[in-house]
Amino acid sequence: MVVSVACLLLAVGCIDFSLPEKNDSDDMDSDADSDSDSHIDTDTDTDTDTDTDTDTDTDTDTDTDTDTTDTDTDTGTDTDIDTDTDTDTDTDTGTDTDTDTDTGTDTDTGTGCEADTECAEYGMWCDDGDCEVCTVDQHCGDACEDCTGSNSVCDIDGSQCVACTDDAHCALGNWCNSKTCVPCDTVDHCGPEGQACEVCSGLTPICGSGRTCTSSSCGDGEAEQVFRMDMMGCAGSITWAARGNLCANGWRVCTALEWMSRRNGAAPTHNYWTNDDLLWDFAGLNICWVSTTTGFQCDGHPMRVCVDTTDPEGNTCTLINCGYESPTPNEYFGGCADDTTAGTLCCF
Repeated sequence: MVVSVACLLLAVGCIDFSLPEKNDSDDMDSDADSDSDSHIDTDTDTDTDTDTDTDTDTDTDTDTDTDTTDTDTDTGTDTDIDTDTDTDTDTDTGTDTDTDTDTGTDTDTGTGCEADTECAEYGMWCDDGDCEVCTVDQHCGDACEDCTGSNSVCDIDGSQCVACTDDAHCALGNWCNSKTCVPCDTVDHCGPEGQACEVCSGLTPICGSGRTCTSSSCGDGEAEQVFRMDMMGCAGSITWAARGNLCANGWRVCTALEWMSRRNGAAPTHNYWTNDDLLWDFAGLNICWVSTTTGFQCDGHPMRVCVDTTDPEGNTCTLINCGYESPTPNEYFGGCADDTTAGTLCCF
């Protein structure tokens, strides 16, 4: 405000004796305002905004300065150098290093299914929504064959249908031998139809008559003479053609050579057939021998092993104490003539 003092009106004018005017801090020229607003000025003044936004953010920063609330009505030549030093601390360099290293093992082979036909081209079958390799009884081998239709099972390697892979697949009284069910008629598998097989044991274990375990090579379960573990004498009175009937299952009729090599120096106690059609020859009284290649035929009842001219079963031998291929040593061969029956030597 202006404080006025008296003014003397002189001839030359009015002399102003007024006191100096007080500066009113509120009455400052609006052109000299120190605009300190920190907003992003969007007015139409000659804003020389040198916004050196050094933001190295390589992402597509769509930050649009939307500050439209600038109410500054200053129409003066606003030389406000808006040094917008907006230091964008967003250090996102835009290098998206997505480290999503999905280490999951994707087992989806693309062979999902609802029916076997959907898996056929892969040589597989549909098992609960997934195509599986044909290695089971109902789906076996390259052709996915149903083994159960032929009362068989899928081989262990899943390649084909076979009768069995273990004894449990065979009926009682049979066992699995080389993927085939066979009767239990051996020492390790002995038993009649309808009964479980067993392993025979004992001094001389065999699977005897009726496919039952015995300790004898003879079909009746009783060996009359044991020369050693693999050769026994089975007494009887049968023809040479039926000689094998006296041996137990798994045993066979011994050859003449086996008789000589296995008797351990023992003499026979019964008359026994061998498996050879032995011829006879002689050089005098009680000087005789047998052979498989030379000599005289005995007309269907060849030479055999003889204890004497008559054995406990009533079998007879016309010739006795003959050698093999020569008169000596005595190998207890004899027979021929009308001697038509004997027991049997059985070997294993």
